[in-house]
Amino acid sequence: MAGIDLVVNTHLHFDHCLIDLVPHPVNPTDDAERRANVGNCVARTQDLDPEGIIVCHSEVFNVLKQPMLEAGLSLPHDEPIPFSLGSWRPTFVERHRQAVQRLESND
Repeated sequence: MAGIDLVVNTHLHFDHCLIDLVPHPVNPTDDAERRANVGNCVARTQDLDPEGIIVCHSEVFNVLKQPMLEAGLSLPHDEPIPFSLGSWRPTFVERHRQAVQRLESND
């Protein structure tokens, strides 16, 4: 689970986690593999006991949103946040900032 470890260790000082569903790039991952990782991802996230979860990549968001909410995890955004690549970077930065502000306002 190197992907999640790297990101969690980088972001712990914000009291929120930016997570990946699978421990490798999701673009070549098919829907079946993503769905097979949902339960494990939710369990790992619960073990971290985060203040909130920000899920990037629309397909990952779509498979994780409901299971995360059902597990009692805080998801401070209602729509997918695009991954920070190329022309999507400004959108990522703005939506990430909004999600963090939403988390902070719930403290």
